[in-house]
Amino acid sequence: MNRSTRNYLALDLGASGGRAIVGRFDGERLTLVELHRFANGPVQLPRADGGTSLHWNILGLFAEIKEGLRRAAAAGGRLTSLGIDTWGWILACWMAAANCSAIPTTIGTAAPMA
Repeated sequence: MNRSTRNYLALDLGASGGRAIVGRFDGERLTLVELHRFANGPVQLPRADGGTSLHWNILGLFAEIKEGLRRAAAAGGRLTSLGIDTWGWILACWMAAANCSAIPTTIGTAAPMA
Protein backbone atom coordinates (compact mmCIF):
# COMPACT_ATOMS: atom_id res chain seq x y z
CA MET A 1 0.00 0.00 0.00
CA ASN A 2 1.25 3.44 -0.94
CA ARG A 3 2.34 5.61 2.02
CA SER A 4 -0.01 8.35 0.84
CA THR A 5 -3.01 6.02 0.83
CA ARG A 6 -5.71 7.12 3.23
CA ASN A 7 -8.11 4.64 4.82
CA TYR A 8 -11.68 5.57 5.74
CA LEU A 9 -13.95 3.20 7.67
CA ALA A 10 -17.71 3.39 7.12
CA LEU A 11 -20.10 1.64 9.49
CA ASP A 12 -23.64 1.27 8.13
CA LEU A 13 -26.18 0.31 10.80
CA GLY A 14 -29.41 -0.49 8.98
CA ALA A 15 -32.75 -1.66 10.33
CA SER A 16 -32.10 -5.33 9.54
CA GLY A 17 -28.34 -5.50 9.10
CA GLY A 18 -25.10 -3.63 9.13
CA ARG A 19 -21.66 -3.66 7.62
CA ALA A 20 -18.18 -2.22 7.91
CA ILE A 21 -16.55 -1.03 4.69
CA VAL A 22 -13.08 0.43 4.31
CA GLY A 23 -12.47 2.94 1.56
CA ARG A 24 -8.85 3.35 0.45
CA PHE A 25 -7.93 6.50 -1.47
CA ASP A 26 -4.43 6.74 -2.97
CA GLY A 27 -4.85 10.26 -4.32
CA GLU A 28 -6.24 9.08 -7.63
CA ARG A 29 -8.39 6.05 -7.02
CA LEU A 30 -10.92 5.00 -4.38
CA THR A 31 -11.38 1.30 -3.65
CA LEU A 32 -14.01 -0.13 -1.32
CA VAL A 33 -13.69 -3.39 0.59
CA GLU A 34 -16.44 -4.87 2.73
CA LEU A 35 -14.81 -6.13 5.92
CA HIS A 36 -17.77 -7.23 8.01
CA ARG A 37 -21.50 -7.86 7.56
CA PHE A 38 -23.91 -8.65 10.38
CA ALA A 39 -27.60 -9.00 11.23
CA ASN A 40 -29.33 -6.29 13.22
CA GLY A 41 -32.62 -7.10 14.84
CA PRO A 42 -34.54 -5.73 17.81
CA VAL A 43 -34.71 -7.49 21.15
CA GLN A 44 -37.95 -7.95 23.08
CA LEU A 45 -37.64 -6.79 26.68
CA PRO A 46 -40.06 -6.81 29.59
CA ARG A 47 -41.65 -3.61 30.83
CA ALA A 48 -42.57 -2.66 34.38
CA ASP A 49 -46.28 -3.10 33.59
CA GLY A 50 -45.74 -6.78 32.69
CA GLY A 51 -45.87 -6.28 28.93
CA THR A 52 -42.98 -6.27 26.50
CA SER A 53 -41.63 -3.92 23.87
CA LEU A 54 -39.04 -4.07 21.10
CA HIS A 55 -35.75 -2.27 21.65
CA TRP A 56 -32.56 -1.65 19.70
CA ASN A 57 -29.96 -4.28 20.52
CA ILE A 58 -27.47 -1.65 21.67
CA LEU A 59 -25.04 -4.14 23.22
CA GLY A 60 -25.11 -6.31 20.09
CA LEU A 61 -24.53 -3.30 17.84
CA PHE A 62 -21.63 -2.17 20.01
CA ALA A 63 -20.06 -5.64 19.73
CA GLU A 64 -20.44 -5.57 15.92
CA ILE A 65 -18.92 -2.06 15.72
CA LYS A 66 -15.93 -3.30 17.71
CA GLU A 67 -15.62 -6.30 15.37
CA GLY A 68 -15.63 -3.97 12.37
CA LEU A 69 -12.87 -1.90 13.97
CA ARG A 70 -10.88 -5.06 14.76
CA ARG A 71 -11.15 -6.23 11.16
CA ALA A 72 -10.14 -2.80 9.87
CA ALA A 73 -7.03 -2.90 12.06
CA ALA A 74 -6.22 -6.42 10.85
CA ALA A 75 -6.63 -5.32 7.21
CA GLY A 76 -3.73 -2.91 7.70
CA GLY A 77 -3.24 0.79 7.30
CA ARG A 78 -3.96 3.54 9.76
CA LEU A 79 -7.52 4.91 9.65
CA THR A 80 -7.86 8.54 8.60
CA SER A 81 -11.45 8.73 9.79
CA LEU A 82 -14.53 6.79 10.78
CA GLY A 83 -18.14 7.48 9.84
CA ILE A 84 -21.30 5.86 11.15
CA ASP A 85 -24.55 5.90 9.17
CA THR A 86 -27.66 4.95 11.13
CA TRP A 87 -31.06 6.13 12.12
CA GLY A 88 -29.24 8.78 14.13
CA TRP A 89 -32.24 10.97 14.70
CA ILE A 90 -33.83 8.17 16.71
CA LEU A 91 -30.78 7.86 18.93
CA ALA A 92 -30.49 11.63 19.26
CA CYS A 93 -34.13 11.90 20.32
CA TRP A 94 -33.71 9.06 22.78
CA MET A 95 -30.59 10.59 24.25
CA ALA A 96 -32.28 13.98 24.65
CA ALA A 97 -35.52 12.59 26.09
CA ALA A 98 -34.22 9.72 28.19
CA ASN A 99 -30.80 11.10 29.03
CA CYS A 100 -29.41 7.70 28.01
CA SER A 101 -31.04 6.02 31.01
CA ALA A 102 -32.88 3.30 29.06
CA ILE A 103 -32.48 1.17 25.95
CA PRO A 104 -34.21 2.98 23.05
CA THR A 105 -37.34 1.38 21.58
CA THR A 106 -37.63 0.66 17.88
CA ILE A 107 -39.95 2.60 15.57
CA GLY A 108 -43.61 1.75 16.00
CA THR A 109 -43.36 0.24 19.47
CA ALA A 110 -44.50 3.22 21.52
CA ALA A 111 -47.83 1.47 22.12
CA PRO A 112 -47.79 -1.38 24.66
CA MET A 113 -47.39 -4.86 23.26
CA ALA A 114 -49.28 -7.69 24.92
